[in-house]
Amino acid sequence: MSQVMGILGAGQLASMLAKSAVGRGIDVAIYSSSIHGPACSLASNVMLGEPDDFVSLSKFFKFCDFIVLESEFFKAETLERLVDNTGTKVYPEVIPYKKLSTKISQKEFFKNCDIPMAQTNLIKSMGDILKLKLPLMLKQSSGGYDGYGNLLITEVDLSLIHI
Repeated sequence: MSQVMGILGAGQLASMLAKSAVGRGIDVAIYSSSIHGPACSLASNVMLGEPDDFVSLSKFFKFCDFIVLESEFFKAETLERLVDNTGTKVYPEVIPYKKLSTKISQKEFFKNCDIPMAQTNLIKSMGDILKLKLPLMLKQSSGGYDGYGNLLITEVDLSLIHI
């Protein structure tokens, strides 16, 4: 009897994972917000749902023997609840995923491990931006990928700042 590998996401990585799994006789189920993801055509089952839809995710987790994360759009706290409620294993496991699921936590991890990286500044207010040399690239801490969630700042319009 074949196992069912669930993949959270349907992008290029999911497509590679699905292709490899199918070649090993593992059934693939995809959880995606769109039927048009590259991995959907390789799966024997596709469930449409959003990353924050706990009810749909619970059904998907119960359908699968184990889950593989393809994207970082799923909140670690939600995954933790799903694992606790269903017993379905998630890879990578939730604790390491939680430690690396945002750019802020990734940078903290790299710093603690003495891994070289580009200069990084946590921006909490417009005042933080004014202290930095332009141009600079603002990046969303979570949810951004392949250039999405990035904003190049080349100048600051001081007339927009109310003190």
